[in-house]
Amino acid sequence: MEAASYGLMLWVRFKINPELGPPVRGITWSQRFRSLKGVWGMVVLIILVMGSIYTGLATPTESAAVGAIGAFLMALPRPELEILQGYDVRNSQDDGNDIRHRCGRSYFCTFPGLYRHAGNHCRNHY
Repeated sequence: MEAASYGLMLWVRFKINPELGPPVRGITWSQRFRSLKGVWGMVVLIILVMGSIYTGLATPTESAAVGAIGAFLMALPRPELEILQGYDVRNSQDDGNDIRHRCGRSYFCTFPGLYRHAGNHCRNHY
């Protein structure tokens, strides 16, 4: 809405005072289509994400993951992005150790409390 009102305001100003903007030369349809060649990736991602939501194939959260995976797959064949440059195996090992640490901490903090709760429950009710 804001973009439309801004565009309308510019159009009115240029109609009233044509010296504010440069003269527009004719643009052919082939030039218009050629100017869109760098935008196809975004259009495909939007259709992929919105299409998966509106067809009921995925929830909005799952569609976000679909969009992230789609963007990653579209970026893979582009050598100028160098996605995996600087990737270090030690980073993934550190992440794995961190996950194991969190799981162990959760186990040793949660289950003793559940055991005491169950013991108190049995003692109080039987």
